[in-house]
Amino acid sequence: SRIVAKAVKNENRMLATDRLLNVLGSLLFTFFSSIAALSLVLFKCSGNPNGEKTLAVDLSVICFNSDDWKSMVGVGVVFVLVYILGLGGLFVRAVLIAPKSFADPGFQMRYKFLFIKFRAEVFWWALVFLAKNFCINLSMCLAVAGVAQLYLVMTVAIVYMLATVVFMPYRSRVVNIIEVFTGISIIYACSLLTWHADRMGGDLDAPISYTTAVLTFWPLGMGAVGIVYLFLRGNRLPHPPGAHQAMQVAFKDLHAACDAIVHL
Repeated sequence: SRIVAKAVKNENRMLATDRLLNVLGSLLFTFFSSIAALSLVLFKCSGNPNGEKTLAVDLSVICFNSDDWKSMVGVGVVFVLVYILGLGGLFVRAVLIAPKSFADPGFQMRYKFLFIKFRAEVFWWALVFLAKNFCINLSMCLAVAGVAQLYLVMTVAIVYMLATVVFMPYRSRVVNIIEVFTGISIIYACSLLTWHADRMGGDLDAPISYTTAVLTFWPLGMGAVGIVYLFLRGNRLPHPPGAHQAMQVAFKDLHAACDAIVHL
């Protein structure tokens, strides 16, 4: 672009560096989930009847023990450091310095892809979005059983959906609604896929039963905590100075207005 701009003697033809970085960052942000999935593929293993764990994408490679797997660990660690921690750290740094640097037009253009979709009050939501995608991929590494993987994905989707409802991060209300329904669809899909997941001969029945019991009764515990909090702190919200007197004057005016209407 610089050569073309000099050839036509028009600097407006020159591609701005900050704009180019914004386009590149937008592509990396969009495909971060796929990049994370490829970076973690070496650590995604599946179980077998003989107790060995094999690579999910190549069942001939035994995880953690075989020479083939050990020979690729270095490459996998480098990918994680560069494409997940390095790229994620770049995004985190941009969000952290945004409050002090957003007055700079160059910073605005360079990192526009991180902030343009979200409300100013939740300018940091891009990190939450990336964390959700990373945690979904990480769940495939932490759990070997298909049922456990699905439950972990559902947990991440539920937490992210609740956060979306609380903060409503997107500028458009329609986009927030679509994001919530997307989370609901993911939860339903994961719950239906458990029908096809391997139960591993019933080894997971006891942990799932305990988890079900805890999730069933934890609202009772939260309710007890709420009752104790209201008892100790009271349920009255603090009022600003003069609010009580202003409310009394307002009620007197309302009472006088009602009396006037009655006498008409």
